Amino acid sequence: KINYIKFIHKCKSGSQHFGMQTLNQSLFSLYKSGKITLESAFYKSTNADELRQMFMKAGVSVPEKVYESAH
Repeated sequence: KINYIKFIHKCKSGSQHFGMQTLNQSLFSLYKSGKITLESAFYKSTNADELRQMFMKAGVSVPEKVYESAH
């Protein structure tokens, strides 16, 4: 059985060069450009675990309080 939601997500996350991006990629970009706060990014995210990984890869520490407030 195919999980279409995961399939679509993988397609979108690998298609950034076509101008497509996931919600978390967009939130991360907005945070990096200073347009939103870390708290706002996690509040709007539908996948806090993935977003946290993106921030950690970039060397941005995510306070536990911010991460847990997204759940």
